[in-house]
Amino acid sequence: MSNSPPVLPDEALRARLRRRRAAIPARRRSMAARRAWWHLRHWPALRRATTVGCYLAMPGEFPTAEIVRGLLRQGKRVYVPVVDPGNPGKMVFQRYRPGLPTRKNRYGIVEPVPLARHQLPAERLDLVILPLLGFDLCGGRIGMGGGYYDRAFSARLDRWRMKKPWLLGLAFDRQHCRCIERRPWDVPLDAVLTESGLKRLPPLR
Repeated sequence: MSNSPPVLPDEALRARLRRRRAAIPARRRSMAARRAWWHLRHWPALRRATTVGCYLAMPGEFPTAEIVRGLLRQGKRVYVPVVDPGNPGKMVFQRYRPGLPTRKNRYGIVEPVPLARHQLPAERLDLVILPLLGFDLCGGRIGMGGGYYDRAFSARLDRWRMKKPWLLGLAFDRQHCRCIERRPWDVPLDAVLTESGLKRLPPLR
């Protein structure tokens, strides 16, 4: 699998999805976050999970604070993505606890200060909650364009090499797309969580 940057999806679509997401009022965002956790908290795949990856939401993204708090209350070990300072094209996952020191990475995203002893290889996570700009109901995902998640979970493209973690996209309902073109390096989602519920997706193969 090449580590070359992926070709971006149609930029007009990407821009349209950003506008669509940005137009959601703050009150609806907060309500959506509570509903998403309500749908997620009793999901069998989450009940079985011990280690869960989850992004720390940037402004505009689907909020994750409610979900992270819920995961911690359930006793899950939560890991958040961190850009590897020694390899800026690589993303690693680091244990998250409230109150630990944070910093802004090269993209302005808040993340824990990198500490190798608190990091976990991607294949040892049971479930990962991913941000996205758009999704379809066949496992397709449009991310922010950096390719970090596709590189981190590229082994998922070969089921014999990596059967986990489960990849769960987190989005507002209005981020749904009819069909997303899949490229060879695109790692499909297993499910999508929105304010209206969980959707198990057929694998893209």
